[in-house]
Amino acid sequence: MYERSGRRDKYRYFSARFGFASDAFSTVEHEDHRMRRKALSPMFSAKRITEFQPVIRAKTDKLCEKLREYQQDGRVLPMGRAWMALTTDIITEYAFANSYNHLDSPNFKDTMHEALVAIYSTGQFALHFPIVFPILDMLPDWFVLRVQPVLQPVVGMRKVCDHPL
Repeated sequence: MYERSGRRDKYRYFSARFGFASDAFSTVEHEDHRMRRKALSPMFSAKRITEFQPVIRAKTDKLCEKLREYQQDGRVLPMGRAWMALTTDIITEYAFANSYNHLDSPNFKDTMHEALVAIYSTGQFALHFPIVFPILDMLPDWFVLRVQPVLQPVVGMRKVCDHPL
């Protein structure tokens, strides 16, 4: 499973699950993937992750404080949303140097949970019907939001990624 020797191309079938066949995760050809992964590797070195641990600790402490608040108030804690808030805040701080601060959201309401579930479901559907993402990319954002309002946090991200400023 973890063997690094040999050349392995990914199945083309799985490459367009999220509509970005050119990203590092979806790259089919072994050599292309290797080159893209190499460019990202410094971000995930042991040294860089160790340097980032204080931020992870601070975010985790913030979640623990929220857990204490829920315990004191006797409220039901939406754990799935709490984990989503924690991981989103850590990942966005690391990747963009700007946390989305979902841990500050009352009752963890303002997270990307529903949007990510919708994207995952669409990705599963797109495996069988690859035309889905090209069609969705042609739709105006206002229409997508009207049909699927839970996508508000992520609408436009694909277009921004395809056409950087």
